Amino acid sequence: MHKSHDPKRNKRPATKHGFHDARLVEPSTRWGLCGVRAGDGSVDCLDIDPANGGDRWYEQNFDALPWTRAHESGRRGVHLLFKHAPGLRKSRGKIAPGVDVLADGGYFIWWPREGLP
Repeated sequence: MHKSHDPKRNKRPATKHGFHDARLVEPSTRWGLCGVRAGDGSVDCLDIDPANGGDRWYEQNFDALPWTRAHESGRRGVHLLFKHAPGLRKSRGKIAPGVDVLADGGYFIWWPREGLP
């Protein structure tokens, strides 16, 4: 994974085991991006990436999706958050190009911390 010089764009974990090293601490304004473990004990995230065509799937399926919390992602896509479905694992592009499931074994960036809606 490429490490960006811009700490707001760097997705490389700050700790050896990434989100597995998570613990409660006071937030620091010097930190880079904030990753959230997805799956069991957390939430699942449907990641819609318009740069890879996910916006077309989202427009076609918007009315079929349940109401849920939504955040703008760093690539101007959408993160849709859902109660964890036991046994659901992360996948990339299985639903459609540009639509990723972030569940057991995955994580997502908490973009509201960076000021995105």
